[in-house]
Amino acid sequence: MRAVVNGSNELVSAQDYDQWGYLLQSRTYASDESKFKFTEKERDKESNYDYFGARYYDARVGRWGQTEPLLDKYPGFSPYMYSLANPLTFFDPNGNDVIAISNDAQQMILNTLPQDIRGNVEFNDQGYIDKSAINSIENSSGNFEALKQLVNDNRLFEVSIASEFSYKNETGEDIDFKFGSIEYNNSIDISPFGAQTGETGFTGQTLFPGSLPETFNSPNNSILIIINEALSTRGRANILSHEAYGHAFLYSLGKDNSHKIKTINGNFIETNEELSNQIIRSINETEKYGGNK
Repeated sequence: MRAVVNGSNELVSAQDYDQWGYLLQSRTYASDESKFKFTEKERDKESNYDYFGARYYDARVGRWGQTEPLLDKYPGFSPYMYSLANPLTFFDPNGNDVIAISNDAQQMILNTLPQDIRGNVEFNDQGYIDKSAINSIENSSGNFEALKQLVNDNRLFEVSIASEFSYKNETGEDIDFKFGSIEYNNSIDISPFGAQTGETGFTGQTLFPGSLPETFNSPNNSILIIINEALSTRGRANILSHEAYGHAFLYSLGKDNSHKIKTINGNFIETNEELSNQIIRSINETEKYGGNK
């Protein structure tokens, strides 16, 4: 629904849209009075297309008139598709890319970084990290350099905070999964791979494209980093360090990013030493310099 009122709060025009931006018939009032339509874009009267800056969009069919400029990020999708066919979750602000907005997720990223360099991680109004700003400095922070690696990767990494997520199994079937509740472990024996707050449970997951069996495969071609919203602010930062700067970071470098757990003398041992060292280092840095301080 989009409505325009005058200075006296009198209705000038109103339009109802479906999720793709199609103007619903018999549910408008003086709709031509409003120059800007779906997602505040100008709708051309002759073609009925919306101009997004990079491309024209036809809300009648939910498709772009030109191909996706970033084809390499979405090889499994039609280059004419709008918002990965999911307009209720994503939107495309300028015809170039897709982003999910979440202020909490943005703050969670900042909470993994030293205070003095957080200003170099700038989010625009649509939630994009400014590449030029983050690339403008070099810093000894391993978390900052890992984040920079993800930002400069030509694939899309999406960071979110949620109570549930959807994934694909090896046959391509969509499965819904709920994180569940978080419990507190008061023991001094806290895993170096988990939240250093003592919070335990299913705390987070990174979904990669593919069709591996017994794996949470990404439902699209993006890398999805999802953190359990039941965690505390500090716990979220810890688990993001594990998922983003551990699994996703090594994936971006083309290295083995999976846990390799073996039972040795009755003990569960992580044998992927590079992943183990990267996760522990990232969480320790978050605890020292970042967190919710």
